[in-house]
Amino acid sequence: MAVGGDADQTVDPVGVPTLSLVLGFGPMLPILAAGLAALLWGDPLRAVAIVGGTGWAAAILLFIAGLLALPVFLLSPVAGILLLMLGYAGVAVLDPLAARRGEAPRHFARLRPPQMAVGLLGLGLLAAACLRIG
Repeated sequence: MAVGGDADQTVDPVGVPTLSLVLGFGPMLPILAAGLAALLWGDPLRAVAIVGGTGWAAAILLFIAGLLALPVFLLSPVAGILLLMLGYAGVAVLDPLAARRGEAPRHFARLRPPQMAVGLLGLGLLAAACLRIG
C-alpha cells in the first residue's frame, strides 16, 4: 500500500497534484530569496539573510527527513550549508526511489528532484555569500 493517501485516490503516477506543487515549492522560495539577499545586500542584512536562510533550510530538511539531526548552527556557516546541501541532494535522489517502491507518495518521484534543486540553488547562493564575507 502506498503512503500518503495514493491508494485511496485516483492519481496519475506521472503527474504531481497541484497542492503538492504549492506546498513543495513554496518552502523552497525563502531559501532562494535568502541566497539572493545575502549576495546583494551589505552587512548587517547579509548576515541576517545567511542565518535566516540556513535556519529555514535546516527546518525544512528536518521536516522532509522526519528526524532530528546535528544542529547546523554549531558548525561554521559554510560547513553547515554544505551539509544541508548534501541532505537536500540525498532527498532528491532517495525520495524518488522510495516513491517507485511504494514507500512514499508516487508523485514524489517527479516532485522531489526539482523541489530540492530550488533549495540547492538557494543554499549555493548562501554559501557563495559566506565565502564573499570570509
